[in-house]
Amino acid sequence: MNIKQIMTSIGITLFSFNALSSGSYRVNLGNLDINNATHKLPQKAILGNGWKQFDLESGNAVCIANEPSDLKFQPLINSKTTGLSINDGADNYPIFSTGIEGIGYVVGVRQKGTSRWYPLADSNSPINAVDGTSKLFLETKMMYVKTVQGKIEGKENAFARFDPLKVQCSGNLQGDGEIQPAPAMVTWEASTCEIKSARQSVNLGVHELAKVQALKVGDTFGYAQQSVTIDCPSQMSIFYTIADNFHPSNVSTNIIYLENEGEKPGFAVQVFEAGKTTPLRLGGDRSLSSDHLYSLINTANASQVVTKTFDFRYVKLSDNVKASDGNAQVTVTLVYK
Repeated sequence: MNIKQIMTSIGITLFSFNALSSGSYRVNLGNLDINNATHKLPQKAILGNGWKQFDLESGNAVCIANEPSDLKFQPLINSKTTGLSINDGADNYPIFSTGIEGIGYVVGVRQKGTSRWYPLADSNSPINAVDGTSKLFLETKMMYVKTVQGKIEGKENAFARFDPLKVQCSGNLQGDGEIQPAPAMVTWEASTCEIKSARQSVNLGVHELAKVQALKVGDTFGYAQQSVTIDCPSQMSIFYTIADNFHPSNVSTNIIYLENEGEKPGFAVQVFEAGKTTPLRLGGDRSLSSDHLYSLINTANASQVVTKTFDFRYVKLSDNVKASDGNAQVTVTLVYK
């Protein structure tokens, strides 16, 4: 199964603030998808596409001084951090909670036209603006950060919420400003298992035609064993079914026909769970039959890696057996409940 990879780029994308009123602006970090790859990321990994930077539209200032002065601004947030932080190589950024367990966010602010970013913390000191500033234009950047090790629990979707960021200005000023991040949708993709070595070959050997002719119809000959390793997330019930890849309409039998079945070779393939004597019946893969699902694993509170081993044998179908390459294809399909 293919697992989409979450990119952890810290490249910065530029967006604009939306002005609500004088000194107040709304920003949108954007929606976030959670999938198997996300669950495998370590704690404090970057989620989504990294930093998203917001730039004030021309003419809109957070604070306005009556005249150029020694202006200071102080970011304030009515929230506590998670106790975790990340370092971007220049500064330490405390991680705030979105209200969703396992998903946090970090914020940085700076005066437009300057290079120094200031990480947002639950307590921030006043920051000196550039000398002679009369209108304070701010830029801000945000990104999602993973705050748990392992799976981020969730069902289908939830809203990530962010506290407003107030900007308190000091000096000969008119009012203070506020940056208001909009709630964002977090969506969980359906959990699936990851199959290692999804395509494998099985060799049932070369057999003398005379010896096969001497067998009874229904007798098996040849033998091979092959295993499939599957990595499954927690809290899942996983079943499997097998299918005849060359003959998809072949359902409910216990026979995997050869590719050249139209030539009546007189033998086919059967698949068994390792060590069992009863062949598995086909549930199909294009249109699954729930009559022939076999239990694979029930995962509890932790992900599990399971190795499932199958036995393969030829089975004689007719007294008229022809020499043939004996090619067949079996598909194993996982079913989640």
